[in-house]
Amino acid sequence: IITHGETGLLVPTSERMQLARECRFLLQDSPRRLALGRAAREAALRTWAIEPLVGTLREVYQRTG
Repeated sequence: IITHGETGLLVPTSERMQLARECRFLLQDSPRRLALGRAAREAALRTWAIEPLVGTLREVYQRTG
């Protein structure tokens, strides 16, 4: 899941020129590109790490009996 400007850049599929601008932006701004990548990785690890998923499943199973 991407949060525009925080963990990536979102562009409507019909907006080819905007996509080109965003790609150019990423190519020209290495610090911002790296920051987006790091933030995306951290978000993915928080969301999809095995420990939180197992904990959530355990809670669901315990509630449903």
